[in-house]
Amino acid sequence: MADNKKENIQEIQRYLYNISHFIDTIPSVVPDGIFGEKTENAVRAFQQEYGLPTTGEVNRQTYDTIVIVYKHLKESPPDMIDIFPEHDYILSEGSKNDLVYFLQIMLKAINRKFPDIPETEISGLYDNNTARSIRYIQEKSLFPETGDTDKYTWNNIVKIFHHISK
Repeated sequence: MADNKKENIQEIQRYLYNISHFIDTIPSVVPDGIFGEKTENAVRAFQQEYGLPTTGEVNRQTYDTIVIVYKHLKESPPDMIDIFPEHDYILSEGSKNDLVYFLQIMLKAINRKFPDIPETEISGLYDNNTARSIRYIQEKSLFPETGDTDKYTWNNIVKIFHHISK
């Protein structure tokens, strides 16, 4: 039983180690199978980053979110339409710029393939319809449904866009 627990801890540590390469706020941990202070700090930083209760303990919700983020980052092709600004940049209703324009182009293409996604007009203005489309994609991707586009939502949309464009 102890070996199984050690393997589970190593699995979580491997996920966090890989996630830390993409997200600067999460400290890197060595997958040694020991749930010590460094692992607890990495878990706490992950929980804070993803709006989870910041306990430093791995419950079902934390574990599931770690796995989802790990898989998302692992499957995301590198540098694909990598025009999104800094890690903490957010597009939201009222934003108006070229980045919104690119986002709406991708949403329009995704909508053609998946008509359940609310339709978005290409205007460069992050309007209510754009936010509705984003919330829909966030819901289906098991992301927090904010209607805003952060780097994680952006990368997810790029991944979907790339997949349907093949």
